[in-house]
Amino acid sequence: MARCPEPEATHQHIRDFGEILTCRLSTLLLSTLLPDWIDAVIGDDLPGLTGFAHSMHNDFDAVTAGLTLEWSSGGTEGAVNRIKKIKRQLYGRAALSARGLAAPASNSSGKASCCRDGQR
Repeated sequence: MARCPEPEATHQHIRDFGEILTCRLSTLLLSTLLPDWIDAVIGDDLPGLTGFAHSMHNDFDAVTAGLTLEWSSGGTEGAVNRIKKIKRQLYGRAALSARGLAAPASNSSGKASCCRDGQR
């Protein structure tokens, strides 16, 4: 690590950010710690983290609200994802039969028919 200080600095910044996230801080304390963290990351110019820090700086009010408010849309997002999954599954089945790409229907002998709708 002595020859390559970037991984050590990246590791420390990630640990510091994790500490900010896991400790439910007051808005006042967060409004001092987070800008200091953002400035330190931007000052070190680390790939990957610098863009993340710039994004947080540009939308600082939303980041602060997300970290300090007790409201969560997690339940709603979970329900929306479940509904989307069901719709995707149903759409996939409907798309195959609507295009005539469904498996060929079998006739009375159990063999697949090569004609659509039983026509010969």
